[in-house]
Amino acid sequence: MAALALVVGSAAAVSLVENGEARAEIVLPEGAWPAERLAASELRFLLKKASGAELAIVEKGKDRAGFAKVLVGRAAGLGSFAPFAGKVVAEGKVLKIAGGDSPGDTKKSDTQCGTLYAAYEFETASWARASSGRTTGSAW
Repeated sequence: MAALALVVGSAAAVSLVENGEARAEIVLPEGAWPAERLAASELRFLLKKASGAELAIVEKGKDRAGFAKVLVGRAAGLGSFAPFAGKVVAEGKVLKIAGGDSPGDTKKSDTQCGTLYAAYEFETASWARASSGRTTGSAW
C-alpha cells in the first residue's frame, strides 16, 4: 500500500499514485508538440512500471477537478528555455515539467526535446530518492 509522491523541501507532497490508484493526471497544452507528447507518454509508462497505476493524459482545459496535475511542456507555463534545457517544479498539488522544445519530429537530430529530458531527470531523481530512502529534496 505504498504511495508514490514527490516532496520538495518543506512543501507538501504532490501525490501521483496512492494504493495503486492514480491521484494525478498528465496535462498537455492544446496542440502539443511531438516532444511534449513523447515526454507525457514516457512519464505515464515509467509511473505505471513503478506503481501499477496508469495516469490519464489530457489536454489543458479538459483536465478533471480533484486530481493533482503533472503539467508538461508549454502547459506548465514556465516560460522559455535554452535548447534542450529543462526544469521540474512542484507547487502545491501541481508538478510542472518543461524544457526547451521545438515542434519538429523527435526522431530528427535538430528537434529540441528539453521537456523529454526534464521528464527523464524527474524519473531518475525520483527512483534514486526512493531507492536511497530519501523522500525530500529539491535537486533534480
